[in-house]
Amino acid sequence: EPYATGPEDEQLECTADLSTSPEGSCCVTRTHYPWGMEGGGQQVGRLVGYDGCKAATYAAGTDDFSDIDCIEYEYINNNVLLMKHVNAGFNCCPGKITADITIDGNVITIVEHEAEQGCHCLCLFDVEYEIAGITPGTYLIRVTELYLNEGDEPLEFNTDLAIRPRFRYCADRGHYPWRQGGTEAEDRARLDRLKREIDEVIGTPACSGEGACRSIAFGDKPCGGPWMYLVYSISSTDVGLLVGKVNAYNAFNRVLNGRHDWCSDCLFVGEPQIGCRKGVCVKLDQTR
Repeated sequence: EPYATGPEDEQLECTADLSTSPEGSCCVTRTHYPWGMEGGGQQVGRLVGYDGCKAATYAAGTDDFSDIDCIEYEYINNNVLLMKHVNAGFNCCPGKITADITIDGNVITIVEHEAEQGCHCLCLFDVEYEIAGITPGTYLIRVTELYLNEGDEPLEFNTDLAIRPRFRYCADRGHYPWRQGGTEAEDRARLDRLKREIDEVIGTPACSGEGACRSIAFGDKPCGGPWMYLVYSISSTDVGLLVGKVNAYNAFNRVLNGRHDWCSDCLFVGEPQIGCRKGVCVKLDQTR
């Protein structure tokens, strides 16, 4: 089964003698999402799986982001938090990647480990986690990594799962096993490419009524807050795809603010009033 790959998951396998038992059943216990949760809603985390080794390379015009280290999460029904550590540094032959996961109040801590097999190289992996029994609210999420240098920004952030059920947070990495960050011109080009992809997802935000129109915070001002709000329509937009791409843009924008010492004004950008006008979602203060 594609989603029963954890170390505790028994294979669904049995022997049946159809000549003596024309009917029967074969069952194994599953205690994690999407099956029932262990302990009746108890907070419990597990490493679901990992994929790598990825080389830290860069080619202009590609979607390579091996110079940043990210946590992506999605908070879903049944109080389950699905997390992916993207571009986690491990030995090229880790033997087995494991993690200690603790939930202490509103603090979720993941400490990553490896069983080295003797390779003398490092590379990048994507590691997936699943944490059950997490009620809505504000949490501090922190990941303790193996190969950070002194002075590296820790992969640690606060988030409100009720307000941001999907989110991405990234930290800048410019040393082995990550690749060195791009030039400012390269990074601006990558940011611009992400913006074009977002514009394509939104397209023309068609609507037949006010209820279809939404806005989403876009960009990350060095002084704090978004650069603007984008208007879209839930009738004509893949909302999940849009949120994922905007989260990726915002996270990368934040990294570049620090990498290139970008600055901004400190004017507060409030969420606009939006509405449906002539079949298109618009900011109402731009229609006067």
